[in-house]
Amino acid sequence: MEPKAAAEPSTILALITRWFNGRRDSIRKEERKPGSAETQKRLVQSSRRRKTLAKHRSDTLEMMKVPEKFWGIFEDPLCNSDTESLEDGTLVKVKLKWRSELASSLANKVDQISIRRKKEDNRRAFGPGQLLETRRQHSMQNIQPNKNTKVPRGLAVDFYDDQFLEGLGEQARYEMGVESSLGLSDLCFHLEKYSFNSQG
Repeated sequence: MEPKAAAEPSTILALITRWFNGRRDSIRKEERKPGSAETQKRLVQSSRRRKTLAKHRSDTLEMMKVPEKFWGIFEDPLCNSDTESLEDGTLVKVKLKWRSELASSLANKVDQISIRRKKEDNRRAFGPGQLLETRRQHSMQNIQPNKNTKVPRGLAVDFYDDQFLEGLGEQARYEMGVESSLGLSDLCFHLEKYSFNSQG
């Protein structure tokens, strides 16, 4: 918007009116459904966390020069729904029932390498609150993921938990679009070898 146009009384009035209308709608929504504003805030924060982990994990895998077929295994933000926020704001890791133990182990290994990569790139150590990967804690409680957490479709079969897939009906499994095995165990071996060489 041009500075001159922004200073016009009609423009200012329109902006103020739009703000008040938006605020009024938010208030009405909160009155109809108390807590909706806080719920929306949590959803936005959760979405940002998923996207952050998706980018960090994908960047790390590409940087490591693993076979290209593995670069995008965490690209879908829904693959990264393993973080929940407690009421006090503490971020904790949660177990995803749909995700295989192998895929969860890979996510953890990639996170550790991401932390190391970020430190090396920035030539300094990060504080516990500066990286999402280090802010998340292992909870002593049995924290369950949000019941509305969606399951990503079209992943390799070794990314999904066997019991989860077995519990799906024929139609539901068809709609999941499960792909053939990607060989995630090979990637796990590669990451373990990388971590061992880095420590040596």
